[in-house]
Amino acid sequence: MEENVLGHIDKVFEGVAFEFVWQNITPELIEEAKNFWVSENAIPASGDVESRARQLMVVVRDSEHKIIAVSTAECLPIPQLLNNMFYYFRCFVSSSRRQEGLLMEMSHKAREYTHPQFLSGENTEAKGFYYSLESEILKEAMTEAVLTVGGLDHSFIGLDNRGRRLFVGWFDGAKID
Repeated sequence: MEENVLGHIDKVFEGVAFEFVWQNITPELIEEAKNFWVSENAIPASGDVESRARQLMVVVRDSEHKIIAVSTAECLPIPQLLNNMFYYFRCFVSSSRRQEGLLMEMSHKAREYTHPQFLSGENTEAKGFYYSLESEILKEAMTEAVLTVGGLDHSFIGLDNRGRRLFVGWFDGAKID
């Protein structure tokens, strides 16, 4: 295991590569992500897959260079938090690769990139990360009111209209608008 610049210990993933692709999305990557999501029945082929693919943040590939997990982020106002802006963070891991820690590692990679930008003042639009917990397995395992995800504490703030648990994590030094 190696310590990264933010001080957390990176788990070593054999034969897995993490690519930070935020705001560097190619048409080929859009097509590749679409094929991945459709093959996993994550998003219907008829859905607006292209706009979601343009939100890709981290792509995880196996030793054969095939996508096995992705995360996306979209900067959105959160009504429960006075419409302060947060990265609505989503992760999807291939059904054959779940429970390997890829979701948490993608969260760490996203924070490693965005948090220093916020602290330096380079990008202060989003105040942190916001996510909804969809997986029934994760819901059973993650019952604390404050969860540490991606090296950031996320507080439970309620349920959305689909009954999903909502969590928010503020970047260090973030202020309420």
